Amino acid sequence: MSHYPTQKDNPPPYGMNLPPPGHPQAVLQQPVAVVVAGPQLGPRPTRVQCPSCHAEVTTKVEHDTTTKTHIIALILCLVGCCPCALIPYCTDSCKSSSHHCPSCGAFIGSYSS
Repeated sequence: MSHYPTQKDNPPPYGMNLPPPGHPQAVLQQPVAVVVAGPQLGPRPTRVQCPSCHAEVTTKVEHDTTTKTHIIALILCLVGCCPCALIPYCTDSCKSSSHHCPSCGAFIGSYSS
């Protein structure tokens, strides 16, 4: 006696539905990715609702140096403008902006140009 595979032996992959027995067409459904968009943050303080304390606040922004900041400074040194290499460390547009809630201190998001 031979053994034929059944739905019980081979369950469908996660997120896929098999048609009922005898149905002429197979209907396959792919899982759907859901992307939750947060507030639109920029380099300046932004008015948002804090996801932690749910207060309507204007974010507190901290500017942090990034790899981009160091690369710009290195390029300025290599070009021969060593005194100008400090400019990226003094300019907020060469840094990333971290937004925090002023009420509870929770991290809300970051922005880098």
